[in-house]
Amino acid sequence: VALTADEGMPSALGELDARLGGTIARTLARRDFRGARDETLHLAGLEAGVERVILVGLGKPADRHVALRRAGAVAARAATRLGTGALAFWASDLDARGAEHAAVGMGLGAWSYDDLRAKPPEAERRAQVSRVAVVGDASLQPGLDAAEAINAGYTTARRLAMMPGNVCTPDTFVEVANDMAARHGLRVTVLGRAEMEAE
Repeated sequence: VALTADEGMPSALGELDARLGGTIARTLARRDFRGARDETLHLAGLEAGVERVILVGLGKPADRHVALRRAGAVAARAATRLGTGALAFWASDLDARGAEHAAVGMGLGAWSYDDLRAKPPEAERRAQVSRVAVVGDASLQPGLDAAEAINAGYTTARRLAMMPGNVCTPDTFVEVANDMAARHGLRVTVLGRAEMEAE
């Protein structure tokens, strides 16, 4: 749940708060959470139903969409630390562009390069965030579709950037480009040394 600085209890969260025994309203009334940028507060849920809620501060943003993107990343990192495996994001007055930024932020915050990392013992592993959602109506779908495409591009670019040179060779780039071209109906031209010298 993303909230601006000193935002009161949103009426849209009334049902959620009731399921949690009024803990969100009490937390905000006591100013235990003030909504400063990047501030987080984890509220444990009940045994059944809502398992946990993380309040994330937006601060007093000059650009709300940028703030939503940052809050999405902060929320995803918090969910990763908790090992939830999934995350649902809510903020008041979300439009399609705001949903896009929030979803892109969650994708960035949940991403990690684990290809060459040794896995911890089974008992110490936490589930990676593999599913995210933005709570809202159907009008947000265009933004979510755009976010899915943006996150796919970020994921590919970041993975290639993180791969060591002995793993990410020029042939790796060709393979990735050919795979993308096959999926999206594009054509790839590969220039080797001879072709570049001829140019």
